[in-house]
Order: sequence, then structure tokens, then C-alpha cells
Amino acid sequence: MRAAAFIGIGLQEDHIGERPALPLEGAGKVRDAARRLVSHARGKGLPLLVTADTHADDDVIFESFPHHCVPGTSGHALWSELELGEPTRVRSEDPAPSLDGATAVVIESSDHRRGLFQNLHADTVVAQLDAELYVVFGGPVEADLRGAVMGLLARGKKVAVVSDALAFLDGERASSHLAAMSASGAGFLTTDGALKL
Repeated sequence: MRAAAFIGIGLQEDHIGERPALPLEGAGKVRDAARRLVSHARGKGLPLLVTADTHADDDVIFESFPHHCVPGTSGHALWSELELGEPTRVRSEDPAPSLDGATAVVIESSDHRRGLFQNLHADTVVAQLDAELYVVFGGPVEADLRGAVMGLLARGKKVAVVSDALAFLDGERASSHLAAMSASGAGFLTTDGALKL
């Protein structure tokens, strides 16, 4: 079992890029932290998973939110400054993946409430990460990040949220969601703390 696995949520151009379709408060902090956290995980050989928010062009979510993260658009791409090497991509419609030899994993999901665990292969992927601690960062806090954290906790995983590497749509709502994560058992650490793992 590895000491830690790092999970970046929504690190895409449409969320944290310079011209995002769905701007998030705190995106600049996430960019700065993501560079360091991804580099650390890769340098230490720790498992690295990044979720990719993925929506069909006619997704009903666009009745409430701007058009974003549609495959084939520049906004769906991972943030251009992430250095993931050649990640293994995991889509629900593909066969169950083996992560043997993977340097990083990108897992697509389309349901903001469930986040990571909307993907049919999420449990298989998380089982293969096989870590004592799951270090989660990115956003939006109120949707994809909350879904990932609560899903990991429900599966008996130990989770630490990187408190200075979070992006959100609404600060007040994000605070209440972070409080709910804490009450459910999530811990918190800073980027500097995560870099000591």
C-alpha cells in the first residue's frame, strides 16, 4: 500500500484556465498548487488521478450553467501547464482499466453531484491506487470535489483536502460543503503539508 494518492478535481481549461467558460474563485491558487502537487506526486512515484468534467453538447446542465467541458473543445482539455506525461484515460464506455505502469490516470465523469464516482470504473481505479491517504484538491468544491470526497469517505478511505488548493462557484456554499466533509471525517492540510507525504 502506498502512503498517499493525489487526486486533482476539474483541472481543465474551462475551470482553471486563463479564459474559463465556467470561472471558479480560487482558480489561480489551484493552478499554483497543482503544479507543485503534480510534480511532487510524479517525482515520488505516488499515484496521481485527475478527474475530467465531461458533458455532451446538449447536456441538461447547460440550462443552469454556461456551456463547458465538452469533448473536442479546447475547454475540455486538461490545463495546459499540467505535466502528466502520458496519462491513462478512463471512460465509462471503455473496458475496465488496468493501471499497471500508469504514471497518471485521467478519469472522465459527467455528474457534478457524484463527481469521480459517476464513472463506472471509479471503484476499480480507486482500488488500484491502493493508498493509505487520498489527497484531494481542485474544484468546484460544491460539486465535483464534494462528490469525490464524500464518495471516498463512504468507501472507508482516509481523505485529506488541500485547504489552500480549492476553487469554488460560491464561497458561502463552498464553506458549508467543506464543513459537511469535515463532519463526515475528511481531514485538511496545506499544499506544503501535502508535499511532505
